[in-house]
Amino acid sequence: MNLVRLKKPSPPKVSWGEYYLNIAKAVSARATCPRASVGAVIVSEQNRIIATGYNGAPSGAPECRDVGCFIVEDHCKRAIHAEANAVLWMSKNASEQAQGATIYIYDSLNRGFACKDCSALLRTIGVSVVITSKGGSSLKGDGPILIQDTSSSTSISFIELQKAPWENRL
Repeated sequence: MNLVRLKKPSPPKVSWGEYYLNIAKAVSARATCPRASVGAVIVSEQNRIIATGYNGAPSGAPECRDVGCFIVEDHCKRAIHAEANAVLWMSKNASEQAQGATIYIYDSLNRGFACKDCSALLRTIGVSVVITSKGGSSLKGDGPILIQDTSSSTSISFIELQKAPWENRL
């Protein structure tokens, strides 16, 4: 067996947060609502992907990009949120793994939070941390900065990475 030495050192390994947010961004490319592209990745405490989801119409239903959005109070009601789609997919497959899990959310509109309904869904299945990316100051180390700790009322911590990892890497 021969040992191969690289002539040039390999780049540093990305953090788990960067890794999962990059995956959430890739998942958002499947979104079918033209108003925003949102992707979500639910990750177990053991750093394993449990489920992914993106915003779009329910399976088999007409999609916003084909028939238009159904807007009520500035919100598209035709599309299911990425977080909800990830929960629905997970509930078919591995809901017991969600206890203590983390969800990583990429949002093309950089809102930096899960809505009230999606937060309730995530709390119900046991997700304890929501990590989003949002433009801003540079990422420090593994980078999560606590932006909202609602543990006393909802048991979900909201964490925002200050700069999207792919802004520097892609």
